[in-house]
Amino acid sequence: MNIAELRANYPNPMDCLDNDSFRNPAKYCVGGALCLSLGLPFNFPTPGILWTAILQVNPKANALYLVDQAAEVIKKNDAGDFEGAWATLAEALRESL
Repeated sequence: MNIAELRANYPNPMDCLDNDSFRNPAKYCVGGALCLSLGLPFNFPTPGILWTAILQVNPKANALYLVDQAAEVIKKNDAGDFEGAWATLAEALRESL
């Protein structure tokens, strides 16, 4: 998984605070970008779903550590800190880059 390619394919993440976002399949968050790239139908995944997606890409990582990382990606994304969310996701995926 190449984070630069993921960002290029999903260049416009948004927060999920707008209820319309959930109904629009063209909208996604940073974690949703990973899920969609893996063929998972979650534009705005929960931390548990994002954790599962990260583990698919990085199965040798510490699973407990990734629980925190998944939650942090979502927290940063929903605060509008997309760069921070991308950086946290890259860190979680680092062993597979």
